[in-house]
Amino acid sequence: MIIPALHTKRTSNIELNDIFSDEAIVTAKEPSEQRGAVGFMDNIASDKVVLISLNEDRQSVCAEYNERRHQINLRSRESVSTFFSQFCRVLLDITSLRHYVWAPLVKHLFESDVHTRVMYAEPKEYSKHPSPSSDNKFDLTNKFEGLSPIPGFAKLDRDYSGEVDVFIAMLGFEGNRPRMLLNELEPAPKVIPIIGMAGFKLEYPSFTITCNRSLLEEEDAFSDIRLARASCPFEAFEQIRQISLDYRGSYLYLAPVGTKPHALGAVMFHILNPENSELLYDNPIGKSDRTKGKGKVHIYDLSKFKKND
Repeated sequence: MIIPALHTKRTSNIELNDIFSDEAIVTAKEPSEQRGAVGFMDNIASDKVVLISLNEDRQSVCAEYNERRHQINLRSRESVSTFFSQFCRVLLDITSLRHYVWAPLVKHLFESDVHTRVMYAEPKEYSKHPSPSSDNKFDLTNKFEGLSPIPGFAKLDRDYSGEVDVFIAMLGFEGNRPRMLLNELEPAPKVIPIIGMAGFKLEYPSFTITCNRSLLEEEDAFSDIRLARASCPFEAFEQIRQISLDYRGSYLYLAPVGTKPHALGAVMFHILNPENSELLYDNPIGKSDRTKGKGKVHIYDLSKFKKND
């Protein structure tokens, strides 16, 4: 059994003394939201900060470090390893990085000897949709680039044949997203939802159920709902692990369309169980004003988790 408190530090605001002396901070060069700004960054030496910016190809990023620009191919283990092997500790801030960027980095770091922690800042609030409906209460996404593999996680073929396929959806506030992914699968798998309980706010779990009510009703999935704290990747990992035990021999489709901490838990599970699981992601482009303010900051120690798992 995983004890999340052993692997997570929670604070109202990260301070300089929360960073190890030999730890490099990897973060977005241009945060798209207020919560993505690291307040003390100007006081950190340049040899401790890596600024990530996106390239148009969606397969690589530019990493600015020590006044030099490095191109990292996210699909190449060698390319990622060549850059990150110079660090003994890394704090990866995923708050403002898209999934196709942070997930490949987590995969390499998780499999390497680099001591890895991941940082995530909750939003203080989400922007409400101008025309709220049961499926979309908040105004979060400009468009979707569609179902395509996250770099480093592509599966050319399925070499695992279980008796039952299970679609594990980490639900958020956009009820159309899991439905679109589910429609891509034939034959239709069993649907098991994971909902963020407790949520970032008290009312958020009920919002999640409301936004996904049509999916839950159509798939008769209310009785199969699993709960994991919205801010905790380790609880999400544990729920996925328990589902894999409950449906032993099943192939798991993991749809990380809820919170980033839940997505991190799904990514970690797939890294450790690549033979019977697969990540399904719809690559949304979020709106720049999708959130306001910064809530709690969480630091997840992946290396401590890996050691104790």
